[in-house]
Amino acid sequence: MLHSQRLRRLVPCSFTTRQIVVALLAIGLSCALARHAHAQITTKMLIGDAVSDPGTQYADIDEAIKRFSNRDPLGAQQFLEAALRKNPNLPPVDLLLAKMYILSGDSASALASLEKSAAENPTDPEPYLILGDQAISAGQTIQAEALYEKALALIDGFKGNEKRKRSFVIRARTGRSLVAERRKAWTTATADLNTL
Repeated sequence: MLHSQRLRRLVPCSFTTRQIVVALLAIGLSCALARHAHAQITTKMLIGDAVSDPGTQYADIDEAIKRFSNRDPLGAQQFLEAALRKNPNLPPVDLLLAKMYILSGDSASALASLEKSAAENPTDPEPYLILGDQAISAGQTIQAEALYEKALALIDGFKGNEKRKRSFVIRARTGRSLVAERRKAWTTATADLNTL
């Protein structure tokens, strides 16, 4: 008895071997593309909203990205800490790590880094903005609204980098207007956008 005949007795189905091979190749191709679908992490992506010129003077950030890309998050963290010591206008280290995890598709590690960042930097609204953006993208309007409201409450008292603060205002008001739009509260949505 042939192997394929035995297999058909064990798993009765109408699929041919060719159809199964084609399906497995399609799944393999999808997995390969998914691995490359994540964005290439750049210095501008990480700190562009905090500094005016994220150029070559941020060698520590570049090295952190290289370490992270080589699956060395602890090494990346050390270089991010060195960069923050040199320029205190940069975002907190765990926030930068969270951005790297998000860009690499590791949402569980990103969430852990965001939680740590929020605990260690309770006046920084960016963890709430990032989570709000993720919630609105996932269609979780109630969670997004609460996160944007929390961020807006923190923005008023934020004493850090003015460039980051302006970015926070834009992101929080835009996010809150998306929440209002989903609820068809057009007056609220336009009021938030008009304040920008």
